[in-house]
Amino acid sequence: MLLYILEKESIITSIRASFSSTRWRHFPAGLPHINLNVSDFLPPSKISSVNDREIDGAMLAMTKAARICLAAHGRGSITKTISLRLCLTSNYLHDIGELVGKAIGNNKVKTVELVLPTNEASHCDMTDMVQHANSLICFFDTFPNLLRCLTRLVLYKARFSKLEMCRLLDNCEQLQQLELNKCDTGDLSTLKINVPNSKISHLRLFSCCFEKIEFLCLPKLAILYCETWITSNAPLSFGYVPCLEELSLVCSAKRDQLLDSV
Repeated sequence: MLLYILEKESIITSIRASFSSTRWRHFPAGLPHINLNVSDFLPPSKISSVNDREIDGAMLAMTKAARICLAAHGRGSITKTISLRLCLTSNYLHDIGELVGKAIGNNKVKTVELVLPTNEASHCDMTDMVQHANSLICFFDTFPNLLRCLTRLVLYKARFSKLEMCRLLDNCEQLQQLELNKCDTGDLSTLKINVPNSKISHLRLFSCCFEKIEFLCLPKLAILYCETWITSNAPLSFGYVPCLEELSLVCSAKRDQLLDSV
């Protein structure tokens, strides 16, 4: 009953509760779902405008919380799901990745949802986007079992090479939901998605700088949302997408651009 109650609260509340009684100390490690959001470890007044030092402090506290929640002394052999909202530029990203990767290897974590935002308060140019993509690829190469357990992935402001993007889609074996925010493979590039074994059913694209995305084969895709494209031509083309049920195109385009797209 206590686990059920704590599951409805924030992870910080659960950890605080575990220190109130010796018998409750194992509760965070017994939660079936762990939700760790870097924003929860920042002062409320700092969420909209933070510097790197404050982000590192929040990520350090989050790392300590992850260590408690993934502790091996949890009661029973429960297999968890974990949702992580981490800051890509933090010095502690590797530490959390190592903790989660080890928990996956020990069969304590089955699936992972991962959101990797950048610091909205800092300027981001093309060089920064390439660096973000390199950091992501390095992170996933370091913890390949984490990549294979992803069921949801949200990325921001990253410029991949076409090969890196294809590798990412190919290696996310369990991925069901993918969201790209201001991500691309170069200005006005064409992305060809051909992943016959993909489980992606929900795909959301926001302000991505592709000229076109060709869905050659994405057999489970059911919901596609595309917002804001910059070319005068139709931003999408479809090959084998037999499960597609819902398509949403949103763009503040001029009337002649819309007519050309149609």
